[in-house]
Amino acid sequence: MNITDKIKKVLEKRHEKIIIDMYLKNYYFSNSYFALIYNEKIEKFKVLYVPIDAIEPLQPIEEYFCYQFIFIQTVNYILNTIKENENSICSDRLRNNTIDNKNINYIEINTHIADNNYKYCFTEFIDREFIYLFELVETFLEHSPNILYELSNKILKDFNNEFESLRHNQIMEIDLYNDDLDIYYNEEIMNTKYELKDIDYIEKVGNKVYAVINDERIEFEYDKYNYVLYIYSKKYDINSQEIYILLKAIKENYEKKYIRLIYNDNNFNNEQDNKYFLCYGIDKEKEIFKIHNKLYDKDISLNNISNNKIKISNISNNIKKEIKNYLKEKYTNNKVNEIEKNIYVKKTST
Repeated sequence: MNITDKIKKVLEKRHEKIIIDMYLKNYYFSNSYFALIYNEKIEKFKVLYVPIDAIEPLQPIEEYFCYQFIFIQTVNYILNTIKENENSICSDRLRNNTIDNKNINYIEINTHIADNNYKYCFTEFIDREFIYLFELVETFLEHSPNILYELSNKILKDFNNEFESLRHNQIMEIDLYNDDLDIYYNEEIMNTKYELKDIDYIEKVGNKVYAVINDERIEFEYDKYNYVLYIYSKKYDINSQEIYILLKAIKENYEKKYIRLIYNDNNFNNEQDNKYFLCYGIDKEKEIFKIHNKLYDKDISLNNISNNKIKISNISNNIKKEIKNYLKEKYTNNKVNEIEKNIYVKKTST
């Protein structure tokens, strides 16, 4: 019997019904269990926190239970939030999102409301499209010891960083720079139709690698101490030829650098307001920049070029030509030359 099953068994004996629970497994080297429970004897709701790492094998597990009473208004708010988002909770993506590797860090949330049981997992952050879960996670952490403050910041930071896009949905255990890829991939995948030149863009920035292939944005983050590669891709699976060719590029230090785009609502009067992006082109039809390292529901309009809100550097001749053609469709040649003179800079930092 695993540790969470043992906890649930004790709760059942105590006549404490689990409404919602959350399990953090190997999450930043920490294991914790939380639950919103209803005590049938005293007819009260409580939040349970169990520091799993502290449990001694021969000690009764209930000795490690930490309880905090919770207001009924807060409980009702959580239950109503779950009910209002029932369609999302029941989605195939959530129900089919399983994580089998015992060494992977992940968040697991289970709901047990009105006899409907749903389980879903996230490998690091809770995706923004399920933002209603924010209140749930926040409630658990608010009713837990202060020692969890740092951990709570890591879980919730995705909701507070407007320009961070990395949401790991795939994980690969690999010694990235020493292992041969044929350990992980079969001959069919390695005989890929792609060559390195088919990669649109790929660049290492800090401890992350940003890439674009077939106009699909993909991100990698490598934990060199634990030999774990975190991958975000909406479209391509780890076992796809696209991920393979990108991993090959990373191992061979192949780069095709992005454009650096600086955006500032205040016309660059205050450098602290500058927001930096990796850009890989423009979409003339939608009239937006194709931005990699940003939230996917936020677009930067090409109109900002003429409003003195954009500065660009590291630009390729092809994209520079695309921008010029776009501007020529809207402005006179003199205006185009004036805009180009103002927007292009020699060098920026990200």
